[in-house]
Order: sequence, then structure tokens, then C-alpha cells
Amino acid sequence: FDSAQGPSPAYPSTRPPIHSPTHPPTYPSTFSPMPKKTTPAETWNYEATVATVEGIIADLESGSLPLATVLSQFEQAVQALQQCETYLHEKQQQVDLLIETLADS
Repeated sequence: FDSAQGPSPAYPSTRPPIHSPTHPPTYPSTFSPMPKKTTPAETWNYEATVATVEGIIADLESGSLPLATVLSQFEQAVQALQQCETYLHEKQQQVDLLIETLADS
């Protein structure tokens, strides 16, 4: 390695920095450890969402996740459960309307 020639090709200057507990990585303000999943309504699936929440619960109960990940996954689970609740409420309204229609005939 000759300092006049710059860094060695084996260690390009664009490599990410090495992080340690005393020098944690820095991320852009938009960084999220668990990306939020936005799914169009026509491809959203109740059963798949429930399975996702169950997986998150298992991860949280393992006790092996860092606090930031726990909070992020908890937020994701709450959002998914809100979607499920909205879906079930809409389906309940549809069932009620069908029952009312049957009763009127």
C-alpha cells in the first residue's frame, strides 16, 4: 500500500464503516428496522395478516430482540390488527345486510 496511490483495491474507500458498541451505525431519519408493509386492498388477506401477527407475537415472546425492534414489531402488529378489525367490521355489516334481506323476503 503506497499512500501516494491511495487506498488498496482490497479496501475500497466506499466500504461501509465498521461499527462497534461504542460507535453504533447511523441511519437516515427514514430508517426503519422493520419496513411497513403496505398492501393494496385487493391483495390484502385476513388470514395472512393474522399469521403475520402471530409470527410477530412469537418473536416478541422469545425475548431475544433489541428494544427498538420490539417497539417496531409491536407497532406493526397493532396496525395489522387494526386492519383485521376494520375488515371484520365490514364483513359483519355485510352479513347483517344479508340476514335483513332474507328476513324481508
